[in-house]
Amino acid sequence: MRWWLKAANQGVRRAKFYLGTCFDHGLGVEQDVNKAFAFFLAAANDDYPAAQYNVAFSYREGNGVEKSLEKAVEWLMRTARNGDEEAQRDLGYSYFYGRECRKIKPKQFAGIAKPQRPETVKRNTIRHFATRKERALQG
Repeated sequence: MRWWLKAANQGVRRAKFYLGTCFDHGLGVEQDVNKAFAFFLAAANDDYPAAQYNVAFSYREGNGVEKSLEKAVEWLMRTARNGDEEAQRDLGYSYFYGRECRKIKPKQFAGIAKPQRPETVKRNTIRHFATRKERALQG
């Protein structure tokens, strides 16, 4: 933990993400979702896609920060534009089912991702939800 803190203080975005994960899950430290969000946000502002996705999730769920669907979508779009497939999928899902994205026009999604076949989307969605926690810990 000490070395990750040192690396985070030197601007290493992956260290910031790992510290956020530790605080989020109580790994080696007492669980603190507020500290987790702060570390995720620091890494997200340094364009670390996994952290950006966690910031979006935190805003969507109100986990460590006041719930804001608008900010959740902003972060999902930023993450999706950085090539994160999970964010692309969640953004499409949210738009398709009218969640969070009611005010966003389809043209705003241009250039985020290429369309996928329905069976690929279904397979990827199932795989994602089955392993979401494991992937969050891996960074």
